[in-house]
Amino acid sequence: VSICCLIACGLLISSTWTENYGEQQSAVKTTQIEAIKEAGQIVLDSPDILCCGIVCSLFEASMFIFVFQWTPLVTDPVGPKPPYGTIFAVFMVACMLGSRLFSLATQFMKVERVGQGLLAIALFAHAIPVLSTDNTTCFLAFLLFEL
Repeated sequence: VSICCLIACGLLISSTWTENYGEQQSAVKTTQIEAIKEAGQIVLDSPDILCCGIVCSLFEASMFIFVFQWTPLVTDPVGPKPPYGTIFAVFMVACMLGSRLFSLATQFMKVERVGQGLLAIALFAHAIPVLSTDNTTCFLAFLLFEL
């Protein structure tokens, strides 16, 4: 059923929507390669932008590791399979709670300071499964990471 909806929406969108090219304010036409070179030079010339990109990349990498590894880490090889749907739902609730906590924290602190704290919490949360073999402890660490 979903593939039918996907195809129908794809056909509808491709036949009725037009491309949004934005406002053409620049008289100078640059190629895609020139634009990429210019962006790369800006990143290399600004250490703050480079560091921000590196931190974002590493955090996203840790997020993908979490996404792929949470199921094996909460599964006991000899016991019954855990309720994956319920666990995922709890993760989503923790994620929503984390969004709310972020909104509250930014009212009292600078975003930069909140970000530093979040990275420290994420580091701590990822270190726990490395140091512990207890499934419950790993699950609680993952909840902390999702927060």
